[in-house]
Amino acid sequence: MKFYSDLFACDERSHLALEGKITAIKPFLGRKASIFPVLVTTFGLRQGAYASDYPSVVTLKDLFM
Repeated sequence: MKFYSDLFACDERSHLALEGKITAIKPFLGRKASIFPVLVTTFGLRQGAYASDYPSVVTLKDLFM
């Protein structure tokens, strides 16, 4: 968990970290299980090359509306 004071920009480093986490957890899941990355952020996600890594983004506004 990290804090950013602006939009989160998913770069190659965070893309590889996410892939590593998904790869690490897959052996513990059943064959019918799926992994859906969700970004929970204060300000949102900056669009870029790796923004599609997070199909779901939940912002502070979503939580308190």
